[in-house]
Amino acid sequence: MKTYKEWAACYRHLDIYLKPGDEIDRDMVEYFRNQALNRTKRSDFIQFREPYEHYRNADGKFHNVYVTIRQKEGRWFYAGLCFAGKTEPAVHHIFVRETFRRTDFGMTFYKSLNLPLEYVKNQNSWYSVISGKIDG
Repeated sequence: MKTYKEWAACYRHLDIYLKPGDEIDRDMVEYFRNQALNRTKRSDFIQFREPYEHYRNADGKFHNVYVTIRQKEGRWFYAGLCFAGKTEPAVHHIFVRETFRRTDFGMTFYKSLNLPLEYVKNQNSWYSVISGKIDG
């Protein structure tokens, strides 16, 4: 179980300390409840008021994602970064086309269909390419 006390002592961002599915203690739940303006505050889940990030959904549109906790069978869990009103971790969709493949290194290069961005996929990990440098 992840605790508020451990998180406060480790000086990490909440999304680094917690992973989706982690059970959290009562003090962590109270921390969420006591945020001045939560976006969503229901008996079964809570979302922070301010968006944490913006993810592109399956339709290609950007939407805010929020730090979210949810209750299941009387216990509280970190749900992850979720779209507004949702308790499943949001998936950031990247729309790309393959441009080049380096099979000897296991790397595949892609170009974004929407923005002037390039990506490299290496062993199921994605990296953005900025000015010819891999930024992962």
